[in-house]
Formats: sequence, C-alpha cells, structure tokens
Amino acid sequence: MHKKIMAVIIAAAMMFSMTACDFKLGGKENDIDTVESDTTETASDDTPDVAGNSDDSTTEAATESDSTTEAKVEEDSNTFDADKDAEEFSISYDDLNDWQKAFYDKLGEVQGETYQPIDEQDVLVPSTGYFIYDIDDDGTPELFIRYGTCEADYFIKMYKADGTTAEDVWTTYCGHTSFYSMPEKGMISYWGHMGYMSMNKMWFTGTEMESENLCDQELEPGQGADEYTPVKDVVPGAEHLSEVRTDVYLPIIEYVNTPSTSMGLSDEEVEKRVDDVMNNNGDVYGVTGDGYSDTVGNVSFSTYLTKGNASKFYDYDVIGRDFHDLNCDGQVECILKLNSKDVGDNGIIVLSIQNDTVYAYAVSYVNNNITYNNDGSFTENADYVSTHRLCFYKDQAYFTYI
Repeated sequence: MHKKIMAVIIAAAMMFSMTACDFKLGGKENDIDTVESDTTETASDDTPDVAGNSDDSTTEAATESDSTTEAKVEEDSNTFDADKDAEEFSISYDDLNDWQKAFYDKLGEVQGETYQPIDEQDVLVPSTGYFIYDIDDDGTPELFIRYGTCEADYFIKMYKADGTTAEDVWTTYCGHTSFYSMPEKGMISYWGHMGYMSMNKMWFTGTEMESENLCDQELEPGQGADEYTPVKDVVPGAEHLSEVRTDVYLPIIEYVNTPSTSMGLSDEEVEKRVDDVMNNNGDVYGVTGDGYSDTVGNVSFSTYLTKGNASKFYDYDVIGRDFHDLNCDGQVECILKLNSKDVGDNGIIVLSIQNDTVYAYAVSYVNNNITYNNDGSFTENADYVSTHRLCFYKDQAYFTYI
C-alpha cells in the first residue's frame, strides 16, 4: 500500500539537486508524460499590454532539489495565525481531526525563532521546513520539522500526535541530508558531503529510531555530486520527501482531502477572465508560491509586477503565457512567463480563478522554457533540466522540486 507523502520547500531555501523523483499528492507514484500546452502566447503585438512594461554555503549534499540553506524568518504577512488563517482558508478548525489539530498548532508554535533543545542545551534557532510522513505505517502520519541556520547545524525533530498534542519523540542532526519514503515501513536518510555518501534505512519502533546501512560511496577524483548513487537505484519506489515552509499548512489539509480550486470554467472562460485582468489592470490576490516574496493580498495587476510584490527585488515584464491545469481539477490556470527589467532573471506567476478572486501565485527563478506534464507538474528545459510542482489553494501555496 502506498503511503501518503506531503512535503514542502522552505522559505528562502537554495535548491541543490541530484536525482529526479516522482511526486503525487496522496503518495501514489506517477510516470510523467509530457503534453503540449493548451495555449501559448509569446510576447508579440498580440500579447495583452500590461501596465508596468515600460521602461550560504554551497554543499555537495546527496539531496533531491530542496536541501536547505540559511533560512530567514520574518514577521510579515506570512506569519501563522491559526484562527485568522483558518477563517481565510474557509475551513473550520473544529472539522480537523486530532492529529491535524496537533500538527496545525505545532506549526503555529514554531513560527519565527524558537528555542529548541539539542545536546541538552537551549539553542536559539529557526524552524526552516517540514514534511508529513507515516514512518511506522500505523495510519497516522508523523510531523518532521527541520531546525537550524545552515548545513553545519541543521537538526530534525519527529513529532507524534497524542490526541491534539504533538509530542517530541526523536531528534537527530541532518546537515547535508535529505529523506525519502520506503515502499514498506520506514524511511531513508540520504547524506552526502565532500565526495562521500551514505544511505540508511530508518524505522521507528514506538520508543526509538533504529537504522540499517544500505549503501556507502566515495567519489573518484573528478566526479561531481550528481554521480552519487540515486536512492531509487537502491530502493525502487522510494519517493523524495520535500520540505515545506513552516508558514504553510496546506499539506496538513491535503493529506486527508485535497481541496479543489475549480469553478467549472471552460478554457475560453478562463482566458477571457485573464484577458480582462491584464488589459484592464484588474485586481489580483498576490500570494508567494516559494517564499522568496511576500503574500501581499489584493493589489492591481500592474502593481503586482513591480518590485516588492511578485518579487522583492525586481520589476517584472510579462513576455508570454500558457494555459494548463496545474492541479488536475479540470480547470486550467494561466502561467505568466516573466523577465525582470534589470538583470534578466526569470520567474512565473500562476493566475488561478477561485470564486470571485483571481489568485496570483509568484515563483522566482523559473526558466521560461517549460514543458507541461499530464500530472500537473512542469519541467524547466534549461542548462539543468528539473521538474516542479506548485500546490495552491486560496492564500496558501508551496513549490516543490520532484
């Protein structure tokens, strides 16, 4: 039986990639089949005019694409507020089951910088990301939260739900380490640094974590980190457990039931609504998709393209757009392809029509040469080919490498 996997990219994370893994909400493995985009409009005379178009440490970690680096935690619009966020998210806290409440509340506790004990000391460190995974295969997932400031001091804690309380049951250092699911009970830790790699199976007995070595490797002179043995070569069916920013609680909801954003609109109706927003400078609800920007709420479309909105650092031009169903709910989204005015860095904004609101999910540093896949993911065809997924619902979104 496949286990459900929910995961997440952290705020302000730098991404380092070694291997490609499949990801599916709910944990089912999928082969990725590519399709042509439904509609593509490159920058030309026919492209809708938009206001604003005038003039720390690099590691060799054997990780999937989201090995974390120094995380900056800010007191901004993304700060977790359980009551406020639950209301905006159109869910009722009372409707959550006990383990969801336990993990929901725990994420609220770890926002900002938090004292977390390690080595019997209280160390002031931030939480940087989390994932949810059922390591003991008992039907209830565990919560894994990474803490620290860099690869040198990262550690991870596992929490088990005891009623509506998240109990801290296990801690270990995890610099230069990523984690993968097992087809059966357990989890894989994948460590790599400075030419050495170690892959270990881990399982929780109910009182302690035990482990078994699966593979060790030392690279030959001249070999790079991309030549570490991939996890799937050793454990077929293993899935990368991507980490989500701790200010995003959508995975807790998705683990039980993925909410749909569909209004039942046809492709033509979506395109007409998008044209209206772009040509008439309508309002969008700006949401950070990857943590590199802030969630700014309602702003005009032209304002959202300016510095401090979709990007903290750049003004954006729209140079093309595609339409594709990114969350497989039967209604297409509009993917705006962006180029910064100053330095040429690329990005995307995903426009999603939900009720009477056009949500605008901003993701930085995405190449504009994109292939869309049947499972909702998309692949960048740049110097380095990588596949991503953007998960979103109302004011919540996260971006993963898969």
